[in-house]
Amino acid sequence: MKSNERKERLVQYAGFWRRLIAIFLDTMIVFYPLIQLLSINVSNFGSLFVLSFIFQSLPFIYNICLLGICGQTLGMMVVRVRVEKLNQEKIKWKEAFLRYAVNVFVAILFLLMEYFYFSGVDEALLVGKNYSQFFLEFRNSNSTFNLISKIIASFSWIWTFSEVAVLLMNEKKRAIHDYIAGTVVVNVSK
Repeated sequence: MKSNERKERLVQYAGFWRRLIAIFLDTMIVFYPLIQLLSINVSNFGSLFVLSFIFQSLPFIYNICLLGICGQTLGMMVVRVRVEKLNQEKIKWKEAFLRYAVNVFVAILFLLMEYFYFSGVDEALLVGKNYSQFFLEFRNSNSTFNLISKIIASFSWIWTFSEVAVLLMNEKKRAIHDYIAGTVVVNVSK
């Protein structure tokens, strides 16, 4: 064998449960700071939008950065799985981003909707309220905003269920985002 040829190793693809546990652990890691953000009082449109932007983007920043740097999130490290290219090479920033491209697109849609609706809000309505209180009150008082947010949320749920269905139905246990990015999730040997 030539020295520049790579030895092919036996690949064991990560299954649904390991991936789910990793997602759960990563959600817990990111969830605590996000909950803290929801309790911050907002006093103007700028602070409302900044909080919303952070709330929408923090999960993607966490996942994309860790995958781009090490090919694993902290949850993946715990359950001993990692993301690789199909040819078993380490993923790069491009693949890390592509894995979350649809989710980022949905978050951008949601942010644009919030910007469009919240920019016309009387800032007196914000006084003494945190982001969560304002968002729920606004959603309940604005039927169009409520409808659009439900449509975006429904698309997000349909996407998630489609991801799981595809993952369960193929030999390499790849979700749709793995097909988009040209990646696969594999078990890491001890």
